Amino acid sequence: MRKLIERALKNAKEEYKVRILVDPEESDILDSGIIPKTVKTNVYRSPLGIYIELIGKAEEVMRTEIEIRRALIRDYTKTSQKATAKT
Repeated sequence: MRKLIERALKNAKEEYKVRILVDPEESDILDSGIIPKTVKTNVYRSPLGIYIELIGKAEEVMRTEIEIRRALIRDYTKTSQKATAKT
């Protein structure tokens, strides 16, 4: 176990990247204030939607990814409840 941790530390980078696929209708998440200024973002458009790439320190990027996913789930839940109530 110790050697595994030592190897991981050697391979650790200062910069961590993650991409999140988002529906184009939810692109307003970029302007919501969830993403801190310390996390760099790149946006890529594709036929599947919009990819938001987060780059920065691992902890900050992971924390931001979680917040984005929570916001998207909240929006999805609200939309689903409205659709159910209408039927």
